[in-house]
Amino acid sequence: MSWTADVRGFTSGTPFRPAAPNIATHNAQAQAADPGSLLNFYKAMLALRNTQPALARGRYEAPLAQGRVLSFQRAYQGQRVLVVINYGQEAAKVALSGLTARRQLRPLYPTAATPPGRAPVPAPRVDPAGRLTLMAAPLSVQVFRLR
Repeated sequence: MSWTADVRGFTSGTPFRPAAPNIATHNAQAQAADPGSLLNFYKAMLALRNTQPALARGRYEAPLAQGRVLSFQRAYQGQRVLVVINYGQEAAKVALSGLTARRQLRPLYPTAATPPGRAPVPAPRVDPAGRLTLMAAPLSVQVFRLR
């Protein structure tokens, strides 16, 4: 990926190969300016990891794959986080069980402050039997803190 839309990027030298045909739209400068870009998604995920000790240092618990959806929990010093990743091109219904009954999930990602194109999710609650059903949008990540 090029740094900018300029064929030469940040140098005055002669490029050793031709620029990619999509240089005008696929460059680091354009990614940085787009709140919904892959670059800014990764920045948001790293910021979340840096503020949630369970994501950074927690042990993995209850990994579950359902079709194209992967979910797991991470727990560390009393903090518990649930991560749901939909790798599929279609929305998916995710049924989880074995959770602590009646816990409320606080959405950490996406939230109302999340960039356009990644709608916030409501705060779901685990039922009395320890079950939870979520809808996962196509190609999405949802992160919740269990309270």
